Amino acid sequence: MRKDETRPLITGSTGLLGRAVAAHFENRYPGTVSATREFLDLEDFWRLRAELERLAPSLVVNCAAYSDVDGSERFPDRAFRENRDAVVNLARACRAIGAVMVHISTDYVFDGKSDEPYREEDLCSPLQVYGESKWEGEREAIREHPDMLSIRTSFLFGPGRQTFIDKLIEKGRQGEKVRAALDWVNAPTYTLDLAAAIDELIVRGCRGVVNFSNAGWCSKFEFGREVLRIAGLDPAIVEPVRRADLKLPAARPERTVLDLSRYSAVAGKAPRPWMRTVEEYLKGGAA
Repeated sequence: MRKDETRPLITGSTGLLGRAVAAHFENRYPGTVSATREFLDLEDFWRLRAELERLAPSLVVNCAAYSDVDGSERFPDRAFRENRDAVVNLARACRAIGAVMVHISTDYVFDGKSDEPYREEDLCSPLQVYGESKWEGEREAIREHPDMLSIRTSFLFGPGRQTFIDKLIEKGRQGEKVRAALDWVNAPTYTLDLAAAIDELIVRGCRGVVNFSNAGWCSKFEFGREVLRIAGLDPAIVEPVRRADLKLPAARPERTVLDLSRYSAVAGKAPRPWMRTVEEYLKGGAA
């Protein structure tokens, strides 16, 4: 897609990822529309289609989601409404107006039982309501709009909203203990890098399913200690536990490392290592 022909619309623009994507695309494409939930109701198909026809975007990047993993166990109807039904509505509307659609999916579509990094074509078998709702949304949206792109990612951090990394820094400055799981492994992903990757994939005309995270992987325990080390704080405040010790309402997959081969081949470069992005983020100031 040529830059002068690109008219992006970003949904979920006030979320953690949505903020980064909106800022990136607004800088690159001056006509970008960044839409909040109040501005664009994805659950009302006919109003949504009418609004897209009025705005006439050539590209829609869907960052809207119900991302509360534990909340999804308590409110499954909401999870499926926002993560499946709304996504299908958006796919139908994009196909109707001829817009390219990019959807953001998750590593939680996998069960985490593989020792090898997950490829795009590997079997999806979510362990919890959140993962199931995201998988059904991705799958059904692609059926509605086969010429779309779905990007699976994991463990987001970045500016705009407090995440695990910010809580770590806060606890580290106060000298408080933090429990982090040894048996919960995936790849940290810097939202600014993911925003740039979305743009890169679109420019190169990529469609289908693509994995993206920063390079490398770690357990939550290893991540916590590395973050504090980089920040010049005491890594020893992070105490190792098991996922079961955390007594979380929703099951978490043990290991959801994503194979990044397809992204690297399409983009012509591999993602940056996650430790470098943590360093960059902390230099900009954490919580």
